Amino acid sequence: MTAGTRGEQIATFDLGNGGAVLVSQAYEASQKFLVGRRATTTLSGAVGGVSVHDMAVIHSLTVAGIELHDMTADFNRAPAELPVPGVNVGIQVWKRFRLLID
Repeated sequence: MTAGTRGEQIATFDLGNGGAVLVSQAYEASQKFLVGRRATTTLSGAVGGVSVHDMAVIHSLTVAGIELHDMTADFNRAPAELPVPGVNVGIQVWKRFRLLID
């Protein structure tokens, strides 16, 4: 997966994530996705309960050689929230592909 000009990042395949992209706090801190970008906050719930995340648009996301545009991404605020580290790619991305999962 490539997000904009940030370079390749290994991502977790997650059909249980109903969103598009979930970015770890560590990866966001190293890549500065939110610097100079309009963002909002959102509540997100998972196995660990509900937490507050920042939300912004990733203008370009490449998955399996396919470039997707204007994908929303949630950014973890706490270092311990999954994914640790990296990126979790959810159903809003995968629904654009024909998948055979065994």
